[in-house]
Amino acid sequence: MANAANVPYRPENFVDLEPVQAKAAELMPEKLKRAVIKAIQGGDHQFSNEFQIDSADEQRSYTLQQLINSYENETDLQRIDPKSSDSILFGPNGMIRRRGGGSPALLTEDIEVGYIDDRFNPKIGPVITSGRNRLLALQIFIQAAAPGARYDSIKIRCSTRNFKSRDELARRIVQANTESRNMNRAETRERRAGAKGLNTASRAGLVDSLPNITKIDDLATAFGGFIKLCAIEQSLNGLTLDQYSAAGVTAYGHLRKANKGLNKRISDDTAVLVKMADSACAALPALVEQAMADKSRGPKNSKLARLLAAEIARRHQLLIQA
Repeated sequence: MANAANVPYRPENFVDLEPVQAKAAELMPEKLKRAVIKAIQGGDHQFSNEFQIDSADEQRSYTLQQLINSYENETDLQRIDPKSSDSILFGPNGMIRRRGGGSPALLTEDIEVGYIDDRFNPKIGPVITSGRNRLLALQIFIQAAAPGARYDSIKIRCSTRNFKSRDELARRIVQANTESRNMNRAETRERRAGAKGLNTASRAGLVDSLPNITKIDDLATAFGGFIKLCAIEQSLNGLTLDQYSAAGVTAYGHLRKANKGLNKRISDDTAVLVKMADSACAALPALVEQAMADKSRGPKNSKLARLLAAEIARRHQLLIQA
């Protein structure tokens, strides 16, 4: 890792990022180059609209210049991690090339910006509390597509947080530095669907937003959201929230494959999906107990998915895969 104290957050200020910059310049696809150039030549928000996933978090827009110069509000030594920037561009959700194949992804997690507001002194900020490596990766991304382009005025949506003291903000930075910053697959699915209008923050929000679904795959994401929210509501243990969501997505996939026309039926009447989810929720505690007691090989969420699919098929006169 490289130190980032009293240094603007620009890639050229960190020699350890040079291999990442060279890799990005070499591997940036021509089609993606054209998309980036078009976005940075558009309005202030065009780039964030094209390359960020929208979020339900409290957000504000900042120019890249503001974020680059946010070091001026820092007093503690910060570090940047070239491996993290490389992963943002070339990892499982890589913005230039996705590990494992597939189309390049969007920036799946916001930069988080904090302010110190103790009510007695002038407000201090912005300070990047999480996302320095994302900021550097975004600049490398733009530079690889459009060398020499001026991008300081481009606006980026950032999550915002307020802190009562510098110590509280510092603790948040330490927490963010020690956490795994790889967004899990459930979060990625939900945020992609959320960018299209699906609200997975609450059951009521999810029910109300089901008519916004335009992509068939998002029906599975919605069902996974219902299962996760049910697990939260019932304080169920044993699996992680990502696993509950994954179990719901997989269970819906089992049912869809065995029941031709299920997607159209639900698209025509989203109440069908709600009833299926309610049935699953009622049975979930017992099904989780069965999945946890199953000593056969295989992930617990896959076992729960099979149990969920069978239970829903039984209650709603659906077929189930053998």
